[in-house]
Amino acid sequence: MLNQEAFKHYLTGVPDMDNDHFDLVMSMNEVQRLYTQGESVRAMELLQKLKVSTKDHFSREEVWMREIGFKFVEYHTQL
Repeated sequence: MLNQEAFKHYLTGVPDMDNDHFDLVMSMNEVQRLYTQGESVRAMELLQKLKVSTKDHFSREEVWMREIGFKFVEYHTQL
């Protein structure tokens, strides 16, 4: 699990992206917590929501990358 303190090392300096990344990581932590506590149905429900949130995030992130001329945006879109 990644906690708030460790997350500081991954900040981009772009508030919208940092907030998205933080929310995604916290959701992943929650999936892991639920699963390890035997709440696999709830973990899978959250995992499905996380899948949608991740796709939405990548779409926003790729628009931003194009706007700033990020040279690896095409590589990012293939992930």
